[in-house]
Amino acid sequence: MTGTARILIAGIVLGAAAPLLACSASVDESCAGSLDQYVGQSLAAFSDCIDEESTLIIQDVSPLVGEAASFRDEEGRQNWIVVAGCSSDEDWRTAETVEVAVIPRSHSLDEADFTDVVVCAW
Repeated sequence: MTGTARILIAGIVLGAAAPLLACSASVDESCAGSLDQYVGQSLAAFSDCIDEESTLIIQDVSPLVGEAASFRDEEGRQNWIVVAGCSSDEDWRTAETVEVAVIPRSHSLDEADFTDVVVCAW
């Protein structure tokens, strides 16, 4: 299935959310069943799995690894890794809303505690 999903991008800087922007993504039918399997993987691989009707919220948590929030969708999702995620439905691939937190690929998962960076309170 190919199409456009609604995507929201948010950056955090000392707890403040940056303005939200809209973008697009396509869907790959071969996606893994568990959202947790994408932790540590590229945002590009993850976002290819989101249904065209879903809203994807991308939260840049770079301040947790000592950098300013700087995610820009047009600069390439392959340069970012997923550190946490949750969704409004059990099957995240077709959920109404999916939220992921990302850091630059130059950092690793062991640099910070990402346990509570996403809060799916739908």
